[in-house]
Amino acid sequence: MLSSVLLALALQSASAASIALSSIEPASIEPYQSVVLEAVGQGFSLSCKVMIDKRGRFVPIKTEYVNATRLRAVLAAGIGPEPATRQIVVKCGGRRSPPVAIEVAAVSIPQDEDEEELSSEDACVDADAEPEIPVTLPVAVKSLDPSSVAAGEVFTLTLMGSGFVEGVKIEILANLNAGTSRTPQYEIVEFEAEFASDSVLIVDFDRGFAASPRLRPVVATNPDGGQSLPVYLKITRRSP
Repeated sequence: MLSSVLLALALQSASAASIALSSIEPASIEPYQSVVLEAVGQGFSLSCKVMIDKRGRFVPIKTEYVNATRLRAVLAAGIGPEPATRQIVVKCGGRRSPPVAIEVAAVSIPQDEDEEELSSEDACVDADAEPEIPVTLPVAVKSLDPSSVAAGEVFTLTLMGSGFVEGVKIEILANLNAGTSRTPQYEIVEFEAEFASDSVLIVDFDRGFAASPRLRPVVATNPDGGQSLPVYLKITRRSP
């Protein structure tokens, strides 16, 4: 009789300690676009983090606790289109939920040298558009100098903003296979930044960018995980 009671109590305790992730909203996202993910499940607490698989390992996303059944996570710089299916888990201390899949829509990277230039109106709309994200982010990138560079040009980028701290990293959309004959694979890549002040960062790029995609999201990420909204660097074609 006593053993049955102890077993029931153990099962009840294990159930109370378990966490579950039932769904991610939205279930499909556009590549390279800032998005707010809603994780729906049970057993969540203030210590829980939403994590996404990236290059074979789960990495945490900036997470806001809403309640025991809902977490909100911000992908400020978005993610690349490959792989097309990503796994999401919720980790609370040493416990982790079973994964839930999220789909990333395909993207076309134009390579045609005769491609028409974006109109200045389109460029402004794309570059200035900021998604409505209901989470306060302490880090901000307000402007880039230069705001555009010629394709293939080696350059130094200065970021003006606020909330930067020592150890801040810069993330920008780049081709992982640049300089090789392999098919371009575009991902958000991390670069070291020179910390000039809490409002100025400097990044040296010893390799230029291809002419497409034309708009490259640039994000600043502090060591504590604080992340800015993206500001867009425009890549222009070389003059003949």
